[in-house]
Amino acid sequence: GGTSPTPPPTYNPCPVAPPAVSGKKSYGNKLMVAPPTPCDEAVDCAGVSGGTAYINTNCNTCIGGTTGITTCPPDIKHQLDDFPCAKSLVLQMTSLDSDISNLIKNAFGKNDRTNLIIRPGTSLAGTSTDGTQNGGFTTTNSDNTKNHTFFIDINPDVLKNSSNEYIIVTLYHEALHAYLALKKQELGATEFNNQFSGLNVNGGRLLGVQDQNHWPMGYTNYVNGLRDVILSYNSNYDPIRAYALAIGGIMTLNTSQSTINNQERNTTTPGYQGTKCL
Repeated sequence: GGTSPTPPPTYNPCPVAPPAVSGKKSYGNKLMVAPPTPCDEAVDCAGVSGGTAYINTNCNTCIGGTTGITTCPPDIKHQLDDFPCAKSLVLQMTSLDSDISNLIKNAFGKNDRTNLIIRPGTSLAGTSTDGTQNGGFTTTNSDNTKNHTFFIDINPDVLKNSSNEYIIVTLYHEALHAYLALKKQELGATEFNNQFSGLNVNGGRLLGVQDQNHWPMGYTNYVNGLRDVILSYNSNYDPIRAYALAIGGIMTLNTSQSTINNQERNTTTPGYQGTKCL
């Protein structure tokens, strides 16, 4: 009798190193697309075949897989490692549910061309100034686009001793100064004054309301936005106290509102109702 043929080796449809060719072929003006094969494997955003990295649309960043990045990079940078509670609040600034939070995120969180850096303002220690929007700089790229960087200095006394509610409204207040400074650079002085009539872009815990008898709707939106930031952070906080903190440095405070601000600014003495950093 005959002998049985030697069985073929195990069939592997995918060679160890498949040639790097496209599955698409062009003939004339027609594009011919080959059907998928078992060898076809998706390439992730890090360029890894079969990888798990993906584009996080919240920050347009390739995350996961082999990137070493697990979360969106911070939209706002800080130098507050010595103040863990304030550092934690900075990291929440673009995620709280409020119009002001969205405004700051859209201004400084879209790309690396607009940067906000929050740092301790050592020269403010022992003073009544909570924070300042302390200048910044602009650089021009080879394609004539501009990079804007703004600094916010926060009084170390506030960073150490204030309630979290007081710290966060101070952070947003100063971020608004930076936002206004950015808009003035982008729009020019004339158009800026048309859109933001009467608002002062200088640093300091003051938005520059020049006539409280002629309070534009924009001011009301900013004040309500600052109040809402506090309530988004702590929904159990008294809205009346939140409003008092929001208008601090914007409007003249009455006696009760001044007391509330003083209590929340210094949690080493009785009277505060906000969250104390432990």
